[in-house]
Amino acid sequence: MKTMKYLSIAALAVVGAVVTGCSSDDNIADGSQSATQDNIVTVTTTVGFDEGAQARGTTRALRIDYENRKADKTFAVGDQVALVYENTSEKKVMAVSEALTAEDISAEGNSATLTFTLTNPKNSQTVEYFYPASLVSLNENGNIVVPIATQDGTLADVASHDYACCNTGSMSGTTLSPVTLENKFAIVAFTLKDADGTHDITSTITGMTIKAGSENYTVKGHDTDGRIYVIMRPTDGTHDITITANDGIRDYTKTLTGKTYAANNFYQQGLRMTPQSTTLNLVSLPGSITAQDGDVLTGTLNVEYDKYMISIADGATVTLNGVTINGANSSSYHWAGITCLGDATIILSGTNTVKGFYQDYPGIYVPSDKTLTIRGRGSLDASSNGAGAGIGGGFNLACGNIRIEGGTITATGGAYSAGIGGGNGAACGDITITNTVTKVTATKGENATNSIGAGGNDGRVGTVTIGGVTGAITDSPYTYQP
Repeated sequence: MKTMKYLSIAALAVVGAVVTGCSSDDNIADGSQSATQDNIVTVTTTVGFDEGAQARGTTRALRIDYENRKADKTFAVGDQVALVYENTSEKKVMAVSEALTAEDISAEGNSATLTFTLTNPKNSQTVEYFYPASLVSLNENGNIVVPIATQDGTLADVASHDYACCNTGSMSGTTLSPVTLENKFAIVAFTLKDADGTHDITSTITGMTIKAGSENYTVKGHDTDGRIYVIMRPTDGTHDITITANDGIRDYTKTLTGKTYAANNFYQQGLRMTPQSTTLNLVSLPGSITAQDGDVLTGTLNVEYDKYMISIADGATVTLNGVTINGANSSSYHWAGITCLGDATIILSGTNTVKGFYQDYPGIYVPSDKTLTIRGRGSLDASSNGAGAGIGGGFNLACGNIRIEGGTITATGGAYSAGIGGGNGAACGDITITNTVTKVTATKGENATNSIGAGGNDGRVGTVTIGGVTGAITDSPYTYQP
């Protein structure tokens, strides 16, 4: 989509007025004067948009040219304008113009002739214009109401809520003064990324709420161009703007301080969203997930149907509480049972089983030069589906550092792979098992060299330290129980 800049709005010129009316003297029955009748006034006014602004392409839009990603504000057949005025009882009322015909519109849609019918208007007063009339209503307090609390996130929906108005017009007798229409809202096109800015999450968002001072907006969805379009009342920076988005799994939040969105302007706003921790039940996932800091994983991933990748974000501490992942051994699913995307900490609670997907991958993968730390009092049974380690690397897939500080661990390697450490023909980093664990049992795969350490086929490993003692473990199965 072509970048849109600050958009100024159309000026509306009002010229001329023709008035007709009737008095109570016009209707006499039974030789006596009737009660006072309403004073009905018909006013015809010519209005026009600022052609200079239209030519510059800076007007904001009530109509959208999707082919050219362009928005123009012009009059069209059927349009109506609302006029708010006070009657002789000093009550605000609203009149809606007659629908525009083709003959009413001129100057390529930039000018139109409008006809209003008013009832008992005050002789001298300030009036307000609102275009288009279909967007507005008048509440019992005489205030205009424009419903923008709920939106669908598309540019078309924004256009359907975008209106122009004027509160400086005046009526003296039957004469309307010239006025200028201005848009009273700001339009913001949001794009959202994860906390580190590496992944765009806009298209995954199913709902978003925005709180700006006393204003609250609920936005459902996004447009096909990957943006979330929102129409907002102006903000002056005195109140924080809090944005919460949900992707069907978790909430993401962002607070903007001192942010100004001025009326009659269009903004493109990119945000890095902070993910909120949550409990993720693997039974009901909508797709692949990346667990964030503080998340709790629970439940069974039904790999017969759900071929999803389960990852842990860089730097995150995640709890496994009753997790079962039995990966499907298929070349369509090139990933481990759990993939650490960087440094990660796993807290064990309850009984957990993690088996890798495609045979070349481990049960739990630790990327090269990163560290996985395992703690807690629960248990973990980790295994490959063929040629990877239980915890560590895979076939020609180097792994980083592994540090086990707690829990009951059972790790089983595949062919040429260690239970804990390297996969077939790959390097890995340091492996440390402290005396604070409950029990660690490691079993090497067929033709593997070590149960804890390097894998087979010239696999390499850093330093292996178990309970303060250094050296790789060739015994298989091997159990360490301090």
